[in-house]
Amino acid sequence: MQFSRRHFVLSASALGGLAGIRWPAHAAIAPKLAAVLDAIAREELKESPESYSYLGLDSGAEAWARAKLDDRSAAARARTFTDIRRFQAMLASVDRTTLSGHDGLLYDSIAYALGNGAAGERFPYGSVYTFGGGSPYIISQQDGAYQSIPEFLNSVHRIEARADAEAYLARLAAFATALDQETEQAKHDAGLGVIAPAFVLDTTLEGMRGLRAVPAAQARMVRSLADRTAEKAISGDWAARATKIVESGVYPALDRQIAAMTAIRAKANTDAGAWKLPDGDAYYAWALRYATSTDLSPEAVHQMGLEQGKELDARMDAVLKSQGLTQGTVGERLAALTKDPKQ
Repeated sequence: MQFSRRHFVLSASALGGLAGIRWPAHAAIAPKLAAVLDAIAREELKESPESYSYLGLDSGAEAWARAKLDDRSAAARARTFTDIRRFQAMLASVDRTTLSGHDGLLYDSIAYALGNGAAGERFPYGSVYTFGGGSPYIISQQDGAYQSIPEFLNSVHRIEARADAEAYLARLAAFATALDQETEQAKHDAGLGVIAPAFVLDTTLEGMRGLRAVPAAQARMVRSLADRTAEKAISGDWAARATKIVESGVYPALDRQIAAMTAIRAKANTDAGAWKLPDGDAYYAWALRYATSTDLSPEAVHQMGLEQGKELDARMDAVLKSQGLTQGTVGERLAALTKDPKQ
């Protein structure tokens, strides 16, 4: 399963030790704990070639990663939970009672994160990350290879030499596979009743169709390669080769995804709460535990939010009154303030 940049980088930062990344000087990690966390991080990273590039580690012995994209298949999703159980066993090989201070906190943090990831196996839909959290919708206005891979190729995939350009083409060809893998999971999840709200799917389809409407030769994923190889004086028919891949592979896969999401959109409504998902109350509680690192109930967190909102409203009310804005609700006065030329 693919790892999002945010989740993977956060987990990698917590683990430390990744191929050249050293433990902070102020944190003298117990040797066995350091070795186990380093091993977990390295094993995790092997599942995400894209993360190698995000972290700037796709060179030398790890140069293989530069020509690949993450696996987004159902098999990869299932493998996530196998990995979690293996990582939990590796962590358990360290005697927690021998740790204190920073070491104990680090151990507990990783154990908690892996536990949250393991709990996600209860939900047979959406994305689940090794170190906790996920999204119920594989494809949305903010999730999916259709919107992440073109940007990844343009801004993350480095091109300094001919091998980098060839690796770019390999990744561009793999983009079609990534699209098809996500299309299949979106169809599987929709069969379980996991369908994003209509307004989300409308925005999603708008983005997909906008991407598809650009002639292949003018697509950003083609121009990025052509422009950067020209800047580096790397000779070759890069634009023509990239255009052919987009025309024969990427765009047909995108057409299949648009067709699938259009069919799913026909079944959508405007319900947006997690309660509408299969086992939705449990899913929301799971997501909440990941976001807050507490066992507070959804009701308790909601009440906390209401109380904090009232407190902030009171503070804003005082500030607005001090500026002579006394009429209307806090929201109305804030809106008026943004339209004030003096502001």
